[in-house]
Amino acid sequence: MGDHIVNLAACSHLFPEARCIPRSVRGILEGGDTALDLVRRVHQQIGSTTESLREQLHAHGALVPRVSARLLAPLPDTRLVLSCGLNYHKHLHEMGGSVPERPMAFSKSVNAIVGPDAPIILPKHYPDMVDWEAEFCAVIGRPCHNVSREEALDYVVGYTMINDVSARNWVGRFGAMQGMPAIEGWEQNLLGKQFTTFCPMGPTLVTKDELPNPDAVLIELKVNEQLMQSACTDDLVFSVATLIAHYSQYHTFQPGDVITTGSPAGVGFGRNPPIFLKAGDVVTLKGDGVGVMNNPVVGPR
Repeated sequence: MGDHIVNLAACSHLFPEARCIPRSVRGILEGGDTALDLVRRVHQQIGSTTESLREQLHAHGALVPRVSARLLAPLPDTRLVLSCGLNYHKHLHEMGGSVPERPMAFSKSVNAIVGPDAPIILPKHYPDMVDWEAEFCAVIGRPCHNVSREEALDYVVGYTMINDVSARNWVGRFGAMQGMPAIEGWEQNLLGKQFTTFCPMGPTLVTKDELPNPDAVLIELKVNEQLMQSACTDDLVFSVATLIAHYSQYHTFQPGDVITTGSPAGVGFGRNPPIFLKAGDVVTLKGDGVGVMNNPVVGPR
């Protein structure tokens, strides 16, 4: 709310409706329209309060200045991060790949999720080829299974961003492999994306009424203020709706599940020479309408 954040839990003594709001974002999404309407109602009431009531809200920690607030990931307790890859035309070109016939995805460890300002920790055994991948994400708002592309966005409650941080030590080798070695190489590639802190998420979850067209969102990523990735989701091979429809054939998505749309061009591995993250770097991720998130890089612990 302006330059302040509303702490819904601290509002309950002044706004009875706040007592009925679940205490997590995932809980609110599971509560459906009823819970979301309660959030909107409390937000509207705070926006129209008198100065004396706003002072009470400040005193009780219900209105917190943004500059002094520590944001967590919007969905630190999500059940699923389905991470789609090979999905931007220009990224496929920089990585030397062809356009796939169907979407490709894997599950990113939910234990890797961190929020804004949290450090990205270089892994002890593989610290030398850690890369970045800015990814626009859809968040599911109600149970979703076997839906069509035309109705897929009806199941989306909003959008967020993640950085699909990846240790690239194996990527240069498995592309030429065949048979079982190729399967083993692909597994190593996926394992390089699962390390603790390798899924910064945020800084917000915006509802879809605030971001009505997911196919025209500008995203960018900087390392130490140097622009590395800048793209629009109109470069996607498979749209958000197509991804949801395709994977809902196999998954029964639940409220709070996150589906990423893949990384655009500009990753460190795709550069000549390659560039990788090192301790002391700061990664800045931005999505139009979603906000800006910074994550410092620290050495192995």
